[in-house]
Amino acid sequence: MTSIDDRCFYSKADLENMSFIKFPTALFEDPEYRKINDSAKILYAYMYDMLSLSIKNNWVDDAGRVYIKFSIKTMMEKLGWGNKKCGKMMEILEQVGLIARVRPNRLSTYRIYVRKISSTRCQSDTSRDVKTTSHEMSKRHTNHTNYNHTDFSSLDSTKKTGKKKKQFNNFTQRKQDLKALEDAWVNRPMEEVDTG
Repeated sequence: MTSIDDRCFYSKADLENMSFIKFPTALFEDPEYRKINDSAKILYAYMYDMLSLSIKNNWVDDAGRVYIKFSIKTMMEKLGWGNKKCGKMMEILEQVGLIARVRPNRLSTYRIYVRKISSTRCQSDTSRDVKTTSHEMSKRHTNHTNYNHTDFSSLDSTKKTGKKKKQFNNFTQRKQDLKALEDAWVNRPMEEVDTG
């Protein structure tokens, strides 16, 4: 039998005192985020972890949103990456909507807003209280027509072809069936209840 050196394994006390970063499993499981490289995912998890420090420092904007302050220089020191890699990973996270960088005015540094993973598909940086330059906005708001399925926005079903037309027709049929069920329920005859 092999002897086991207890010093090589974690004890309960070790785990209670350990500092760690929570890593959202959705970054691996959600098909939308699988395409992001692992370094960008690590950066997102690190920035998410920094939100607790932001709360302690009261880094909250007028709308109640928590932001972090994380310069490229600090990022390089903390993660051991070069300048180019840090910039590239920030760009990736911004492009997929996991972070938003905002400069409140020309003299201040960027605030980095870490977005909830579930909200990346519905948020926009064009709200009135976010101040960014038109150059910054043009980088963030590109129209990815290969992801938007613009042909579904057409109301003319004759433009739909193949599988998409069939999906549209199935959806329309289901919608009509639900409407018929709803009408039948609303217009059902009321039966007398035996109170007995």
